[in-house]
Amino acid sequence: MKEMQIIPKPERVKLSHGEFAFEPKTTIFASTDFLPAANHLAQALAQATGVVFDVKQSEQRTSAAGAICLLQDARRSDLGDEGYALSVKADGVVVRAFRPAGAFYACQTLRQMLPAPGKGGVPGSRTLPLADIEDRPRFPWRGFMLDSSRHFQDAAFVRRLLDALAFYKINRLHWHLCDSEGWRIEIDKYPGLTTAADGGKYDFYSKKEIREILDYAARRHVLVYPEVEMPGHSFWPLEVFKELR
Repeated sequence: MKEMQIIPKPERVKLSHGEFAFEPKTTIFASTDFLPAANHLAQALAQATGVVFDVKQSEQRTSAAGAICLLQDARRSDLGDEGYALSVKADGVVVRAFRPAGAFYACQTLRQMLPAPGKGGVPGSRTLPLADIEDRPRFPWRGFMLDSSRHFQDAAFVRRLLDALAFYKINRLHWHLCDSEGWRIEIDKYPGLTTAADGGKYDFYSKKEIREILDYAARRHVLVYPEVEMPGHSFWPLEVFKELR
C-alpha cells in the first residue's frame, strides 16, 4: 500500500486495504463542542468532492452507515488539547478527541487524505483510504511569521494564509505589523500613524478588519501574536512624532 502524504506526518498510521466512499447522503455527526469543526469539514469536503454534507449534533456514535462521527471522549485525555484518534472504515469514519482543537486537526488530516482536485479546481475523488491514525503534536508552538509592515497584504490575503496554516496544523501567527517601513494598525487617537507623509494612499488594517481576522484565526485554532516594534525599528512613528526624537 502506498504511504499517505500527510503534513505533518502523524505519530502513528496503520493502513488497510479498501476505501471509504462519500455519498450524497453522507452525514457528519458531532458532539456539541465539535460542531464548529464539523461545519468547517463539511464546507471543505463539499468544495473538494462536490458532495453536500449534512451536519447534525450527537454525543454518541451513530449506527448510520457511511456516517462521519466527531466524538468528544473524556477518556482520551492522553490525546491532550490537540491530539486525535481517527478511524476510517468502509462503513464510516470516527474521530475521537479530548478537546475541540484535536477534532479540528483530525478534520485537516481527513482533508489531506483526499486526492488533490482536478485541473481548474474540478472536484476530485470521493474516496478515502482505510486507515487508523493517532496523532498529537510534538511541538506545542508551531508558528509562522507574516511581515505586513515592509510588504503589506490585504485582509483577504491574511484569511487565505490562515486557511493554509490551519490545513497544515500551524497554530501560531506572529504578525509583524509595525516597523520602520510602516505602521499598519489603525489607532483613532493617532491618525498620523496611518497617513502617508505626502498625503497619498497608505495601506493599513482598520480596527474592524483586525477584529475579523482575529476571529477568523480563532475559529481555525490559530493564536495571533501582533508585534509592535519599540524602541528599535521605530523610524515611522518618529517621523510622525518628531518631538520624540
